[in-house]
Amino acid sequence: MGLWVAAREDIYFLDFDPTGRPPCELKFLDFRTSLVSELAILTGLTIMHYLGLSISADRPRILYPQLDRRAGEIMLAKTLQ
Repeated sequence: MGLWVAAREDIYFLDFDPTGRPPCELKFLDFRTSLVSELAILTGLTIMHYLGLSISADRPRILYPQLDRRAGEIMLAKTLQ
């Protein structure tokens, strides 16, 4: 998994702050014009929890993971005999 995904005529990529903390920018490079454009600012995505980037074949949808909260649970189970 990379910080980018290639499409037919462009590459979509995530541009993180050097610290890897949010926000990061979703951008794309247009092969025809060689221009980079910003599509969105993603506030809940850190490089530490980055798990991939995907784009639909017809390109109106982009899928990425986002960590909304950190939580953990401890469960205690009693052994039944």
